[in-house]
Amino acid sequence: MGPAPPPPRGTHAPAAAAAGPPAAGAPTTPAAVVYSGPVSIAVPNTFAGVYLNLVTGTTSTTPTTGYDINPYSSSSSLSFFFPTGSGGLSQDGTNLAVLSAFSYIGPLTTFVTSIPADPAFRAGETGGYLGLEFLNETTGATDYGWLRLNTTGTTGFPATITGYAYENTGAAIFAGAVPEPGTNAALALGALSLGAAGVRRWRQSKQAVA
Repeated sequence: MGPAPPPPRGTHAPAAAAAGPPAAGAPTTPAAVVYSGPVSIAVPNTFAGVYLNLVTGTTSTTPTTGYDINPYSSSSSLSFFFPTGSGGLSQDGTNLAVLSAFSYIGPLTTFVTSIPADPAFRAGETGGYLGLEFLNETTGATDYGWLRLNTTGTTGFPATITGYAYENTGAAIFAGAVPEPGTNAALALGALSLGAAGVRRWRQSKQAVA
């Protein structure tokens, strides 16, 4: 699998899809996507590996409360473990799937929880997406997200997590979806306009007193 295309921005699958993943070009609504930004989290080639909390961004080489995914080494091969309430997307019900950008991740897909020596990511992937479901400890709800990995054949190591995101309303998400850049820009412009209006009011009131 070659380099994946840039992440699709601000799109996610409708929360109440009737059946099957949405077709290409299906309508979307503004996503409530939380994105890590570019990261570089090395997965140690050890039995402990790394524990990642998707909500807080906390990583550790020892089990921590609230972790959502634990990539690790089993017999020197990249493996994955998920705590209760979490899982990785599988297309065959056994192994994890390497997803391309825009792949549907949500309640209509299958998730598995323990993958020793995962054959897909162990083969070596650049920018492959892993679909996730996990229990958001802040809201108590199940959320869906993606995690992007660079791995090396034939064991999967070295392995690096380069980014992740999730939809914090419990809706489905497309692999690679990140927040609309216009959202932050609109907020910034709004703040600037309010600030300018405040300055004008201050000047007007000062002139009135004078």
